[in-house]
Amino acid sequence: MEVLRFSAGAVAPLIFIVGLGWFMRFRGIVGESFIAPLNKSVFNVFFPIMLFDNIYRSNFQEEFDLLLVGMVLVFVLIIAAIAFFVFPLVTKDKGHAIINLTAAFRSNFIIFAFAILPIMYGPGGARLAAIIMPFTTVTFNIVGIALMRHFSPNKQQNSTSSTAREIATNPLIISCIIAAILAIFEIGVRFPEVLSTAIGSVGGMAAPLGLILMGTQLKSNGFRDNLGDVLQGCFVRLVVVPVMGVIIAVNLGFMGIELATLLLLFGGPPPTVLVIKARNYNIAPEYTAQFVAAATVMSIGTLFVGISILRWMELI
Repeated sequence: MEVLRFSAGAVAPLIFIVGLGWFMRFRGIVGESFIAPLNKSVFNVFFPIMLFDNIYRSNFQEEFDLLLVGMVLVFVLIIAAIAFFVFPLVTKDKGHAIINLTAAFRSNFIIFAFAILPIMYGPGGARLAAIIMPFTTVTFNIVGIALMRHFSPNKQQNSTSSTAREIATNPLIISCIIAAILAIFEIGVRFPEVLSTAIGSVGGMAAPLGLILMGTQLKSNGFRDNLGDVLQGCFVRLVVVPVMGVIIAVNLGFMGIELATLLLLFGGPPPTVLVIKARNYNIAPEYTAQFVAAATVMSIGTLFVGISILRWMELI
């Protein structure tokens, strides 16, 4: 029973918050005219501020683990390389294959880490995630942007200069790099208390808003037509990748909060920003929305199972 209480306590708040977003959309309280600009605001303003605040406040030099970060980066790049060659062979629709391979190596780690880990391990539960976040965020975005631009039907988006420009101006990457430099080199930038409080308050809104936005995008229109490809992508994202990642992590000696953090990194659903990117690059936007919605719902169940198994095995 303790295992089930622990696992349910970790994922139940997600169900309520995501469900609130779905209810608001279903009842017409919010519409596309509200969701689209809020989505843009969350990813361009709230998330960068949250990342900066958590990374800057982290005890980077003492808690940095080279083996952990190295394992994460190598694993993510290997999954991206495998997916790059496998999905075009097993998924008939080219657009669906591109979305599935892009989702295979990147998860909604930002939202899920800061939403679940503090529930599991208290207020400091996300401190390790803050250490990993600069490396995963930069890697996810650079590789993701490069792949989306490479496969985009708009040839003007495929140039090296435009790809480099988008990477260099990405707010998430910028905030991570600046915060990491300040934290790593212990540059003592002291913000006024009023500003520091404001940054913390705005950053604290990011995860709940992100979860609500995930709920507003839960749609089933046309889902049956793409069921096979959606299930294929979800199986890889939510089962294959986390199982492989956790097995490797356990064999490397990671347990407790480290393993729980890696489970959320490897086992979370694809980020909702993938829907925006698919629209921007004109790569199966409707399928992407269906896939992200399905993966979001399924991930609550797979993470519950994953947390329960690892808790039962006394690994977390």
